[in-house]
Amino acid sequence: MEINRHRKEGSFVRRHSLSIALFFVFVAQAVIVWFTGYADWRGDQLIQHASVAIWPDYLIHWVYEMAVSLVADTYGALLLVLFAKWFYEKGSPESGDENDSG
Repeated sequence: MEINRHRKEGSFVRRHSLSIALFFVFVAQAVIVWFTGYADWRGDQLIQHASVAIWPDYLIHWVYEMAVSLVADTYGALLLVLFAKWFYEKGSPESGDENDSG
């Protein structure tokens, strides 16, 4: 039984569908954070009598928020992928778990 025989078969989209889906989720999240975050940030800036300029003030804030979000989302996705891989391969001939079959 060949578990990963489809790795070299299929189109580019089929082989990289998870990466493409995660990329589009990231882009959608970035756009949503840009538009929804500006109103909150602008309100906070007005209360503090600070500048509400998009360049560079809001852009710096947005990049910071996206970096924090990206790190959290990346670790979450990485854990999901690693646990899914671990559970999928547990007991397979490649894993070397001869006594543990599932």
